[in-house]
Amino acid sequence: MPVVSATQVTKINNTMLPVAAFTSNVISGNAPLVVLFTDTVTGGVPTSWLWNFGDGVTESYVVDSNPLATPYATHTYEKPGKYSVTLYLDNRGGKLFPSSKFCLLT
Repeated sequence: MPVVSATQVTKINNTMLPVAAFTSNVISGNAPLVVLFTDTVTGGVPTSWLWNFGDGVTESYVVDSNPLATPYATHTYEKPGKYSVTLYLDNRGGKLFPSSKFCLLT
């Protein structure tokens, strides 16, 4: 059985499309509400994350320009409302379909 190095595994996985998914520590509450979002990607290894928080604010991370990029994002919702949060992932395999969830603030 051939031995595969960690570098080889990363290269193989990085050509696979990741499947975008995420969780949050809360999904509803009173404004202002601080929410921690965590990427729970499966499949390939993302090289960039773009979070759209549904209130006009986005946040992005790119591994190549920021080696400390993380699959986490924290956002504060200031006003009551229903917000659709979307995570977009990208890697060397190409752009992906997004994953979305809702946050409801009262």
